[in-house]
Amino acid sequence: MKTMKRGFWVMAVMMIGAGSVRAEVVNINLTGNAANAPSGNNLPGVLGNQTSAVWNTYENADAQAVKSGLVDQEGNPSSITFLSNAPATLAFGSSAGNSAFGAGGTNTDFFHNYQFLSAGGNPGTPGNSSVVFGGLIPGLPYDVVLYSTWEFADAGSTFTVDDESKTATGVPSESNAAFVEGQSYVIFRDAAADGDGNITVLWETFLPAGGRHRGPLNAVQIESKFTATNPSPASGVIGVDPADLNTNGLSWNLLVDPNITGSYFYLGLLEDEPNFLGVTPTLIAGNGPGQNVVPAGSPFALDQTIFWRVDTQINNGDAASAARGVVWTFDTLKSIPVVTADPLRIAHFPNETAVFTCEFTSISTVAANEIQWLKDGVFVSSGTRVNPSGNDYTATLTIPSVSIADEGNYACRIRTTVTSTEAELLVKQQLAHWEFEGNFLDSVGDFDLVPADPNAGTPG
Repeated sequence: MKTMKRGFWVMAVMMIGAGSVRAEVVNINLTGNAANAPSGNNLPGVLGNQTSAVWNTYENADAQAVKSGLVDQEGNPSSITFLSNAPATLAFGSSAGNSAFGAGGTNTDFFHNYQFLSAGGNPGTPGNSSVVFGGLIPGLPYDVVLYSTWEFADAGSTFTVDDESKTATGVPSESNAAFVEGQSYVIFRDAAADGDGNITVLWETFLPAGGRHRGPLNAVQIESKFTATNPSPASGVIGVDPADLNTNGLSWNLLVDPNITGSYFYLGLLEDEPNFLGVTPTLIAGNGPGQNVVPAGSPFALDQTIFWRVDTQINNGDAASAARGVVWTFDTLKSIPVVTADPLRIAHFPNETAVFTCEFTSISTVAANEIQWLKDGVFVSSGTRVNPSGNDYTATLTIPSVSIADEGNYACRIRTTVTSTEAELLVKQQLAHWEFEGNFLDSVGDFDLVPADPNAGTPG
């Protein structure tokens, strides 16, 4: 594949307008003992990456202390901190003084891991406390999720941010139950950090019908709302025209907010350095969506894998203090054809017509004689090809009046350099046929029938 020497193009762009955003997610699992807690990976939360997110732990030894050194869902260091103001031992209820934290052995779900506010008695004693997310950017919005349930349907919690209160009733109580908002968790959208960079959540026990005051808190998530989103080209796409990129460039969105004062824009071929280490970005002031940048020097070419990132400058801070964006990637067009739809397995009776198709793209014209169809790896036909629009092609192989001899695996080869996956042709066979025209003979195979009286041997 054609490659380009490793290099970087670094610049920044001004943003205007308003738009949606993507963000950093920090996950924290409360547990009695980190050794018995989940590994921290693959827990399905409702924010961010729900299949492979990294989770931090907050255990009894951390109670009433600010925990820093947390990482985001991708394992990157985060400035966000967490504090549970509830003590490590129960402060409310007849079991006061006992451990407030629980960890159900090696179970890997939220509901086996928790910190309680109150326990003991029926219905027990109400309790209240708070948790604090710190290290946030004053005035900027965050989404906050708090999980509250355990293995019995008798306890929940009520949480309050500013003047808004929400209750997780604790039901369903099964430890592997699906998350249901208002039952196993609550979410506060666009909660603003205060002037000290904190979001404080008041936490109190909820008494469900027939239940008890316990006030479990299993886990929390917080998601910032101000990093870049909506990249164009979209991350992960292939076949982007480099000529279009060199003319029209790349674009993305940022949130409109007075605390967002600019953006750091990184771009490069980073096959062995996707973290842009050693690169000094250029800054241009501004915020908002829909901006685009056309890199100088027409750097885009065929056969490239491009990595790029936009970091958000906050309150005129330097690049090191910027809100880090995700690394986006895309592939430019290939200089060789690319199969976009392989032929599919088909089955036909003898004498029927079988048709295989193969779709591909090519930035240069592909002549009909540059397409070959192979059967079990051996050339059988050039077939036909159509070019309905632009760089898109469809190659077709038609086999009229198929027979057993046509059974096999077929593939399409383009210019001897690109070959599709193989697809099987099966020829259906009739195993037997009875006409019942005065006889019971099989006219196809050897399955002649022998008539018998169904009443034979039955006592009269």
